Parts: sequence; C-alpha cells; structure tokens
Amino acid sequence: MATSASQATVDHSIDPRWGNSQGLTVLEKMDQLSSDVKILKDQSKSTINQIAELNTEIASLNTKVNILTPESSSYLAVRNRFFARYRRDILGSTINQDREAVPLGNQKAHGGDVIADGRLYENGTRFDDEIFQELYGLQWARVCKIEDDEAIVNALNSHASAVTNSEYLQEHLTPLKTAFNKLIQSMKDNQFRSFSHLRNAPETAALAVYNKENQALLNRY
Repeated sequence: MATSASQATVDHSIDPRWGNSQGLTVLEKMDQLSSDVKILKDQSKSTINQIAELNTEIASLNTKVNILTPESSSYLAVRNRFFARYRRDILGSTINQDREAVPLGNQKAHGGDVIADGRLYENGTRFDDEIFQELYGLQWARVCKIEDDEAIVNALNSHASAVTNSEYLQEHLTPLKTAFNKLIQSMKDNQFRSFSHLRNAPETAALAVYNKENQALLNRY
C-alpha cells in the first residue's frame, strides 16, 4: 500500500548538497580530513621553529666547545709541567717526554694564549678589554674570527708573551711592536677573515715580516 503524504517523514540530517546519507558520510570525512590537515600544518610550523631553535643552540654549543678545547689543553700542559718539574728538580730524573713538557708548560702558564684568555672575557671573569687589546691587538669578541688560523694565533700569542716578558728591553721590542701593529691593521683591512685560504697578499706579507722580527727577538735572548 502506498504511503500517504501525512505518514512520510523527512530526514533533516541529510545535507542538501548531497541528498543522501552516503553523501553525508563522504562530506563528514572531507571535513575531518581538512581539520587534520590544518592540525598537521600547525604542528609542522611548530616543528620547524623547534628545529631552528635547536640549530641555534647547537651552533652556540659548538662555539663553546671550540673555545673550551684549547683552554683544556693549555691547562693539561701546565699540569704536565708540574709532574715533569717534580721528576727533574726533586727526584733528579728526566724522561724523554718531559724534556718538552717543562718549556711547553711554561709557555702556557706564563705566555700568551689568545683563545684561552678570550674565554676569561667571554664567561665574565675579566672585563678589562683594553688590556686584552694591548696584548693581542684585537677585541676578545673577535677571537672566533681567527681561532682556526694557527699561524695568526701563534703570532698573537708570541706578541703577548713578548710584551709581558720583563727580561726584554723596550728597544728590542720596538721593531716587533711595529711589525705587529702592521699585521693587525692588515687583518682589519681583510675584515678579520684570517683563515689561511682567505688571507690576502698584504696580510700574508705582514705576517711574514712579524715572524721575522719575532725570531730576531728570540735570537737575542
């Protein structure tokens, strides 16, 4: 028997865009997928920001490791000297490995060490930057620009060792200081890009002149 109009019911839950319950199910799934995609995009943005923060932290830690590593080796050289001097001065015996331990330890303890000394300013132990500049010719914050260039580091260390050595006469230090100032100026002109493969001709020439004067000074004493 046909259903009368009064008995017919209308399912108001059916979306008029689809016209049947199966279409509604598809629509609901599409809406859910759209919501999931939005959540994933938000999570992706958050992940990208976290990765950027981690990369910044890693870069900072790498910088600290680069500074701390030579500082630790300097300290070990000083401690090695302690044992070498005990064997030599108290026990009256010296082993081959100790023959270089004492002078190396003396140099680390009493001589220049631009990377380790830069750490003293970086961690707030010292604040007199003008003294650091007198010894090494540059601000402590620029140490990171030159720490990978062994030749430049050695030059800065030797200058600091020389000007703090009370046995050196000022008249003998003058040529060294003049050559050192020219070296520092050439480094500034080269924007402190003091890696061996980035050294320009003026800086290379200035370094050679400085090393010559430094050797001449060492030969005097």
